[in-house]
Amino acid sequence: MRVLAQRLVFCALLGSLYASCPPRCECSEAAHTVKCVSRELRAVPAGIPGYTRNLFITGNHISRIGPECFKGLDNVTTLSLSNNRISEVDSNTFSGLRSLRSLDLSNNQLAIIHPEAFMVQNHSLLDLNLSRALYNHSSVMDLATLCAGAP
Repeated sequence: MRVLAQRLVFCALLGSLYASCPPRCECSEAAHTVKCVSRELRAVPAGIPGYTRNLFITGNHISRIGPECFKGLDNVTTLSLSNNRISEVDSNTFSGLRSLRSLDLSNNQLAIIHPEAFMVQNHSLLDLNLSRALYNHSSVMDLATLCAGAP
């Protein structure tokens, strides 16, 4: 009876470990990495584990991102959102990502970049890739104005 109880506890713990990975994503707790690559996602998936440092959500159909997408992900240092269809980035989208160092938004369709979209606590952002991402030239001016005011 005791062995059966131990096995049930083990299975429950194992199940909760796998349940912490969002559907259609691959998670590696050892590598602190979550990959949601070419899964036809239309939104950033909920339930990304808090241990995540490297987050790759690439090759999907995401059109808009906002601050609600990345709540509770304080440990993320690398975020790749390349090759989606992102056209709008809301204000404070990345403000909760306190450890963010590298952000890749390349190969998107950015037309609207709201004020303070790229504000990150502690000014930790070191690398921002926007190659082949800006489809609205006025967004380039808005971004230049934003960056000019950054410390």
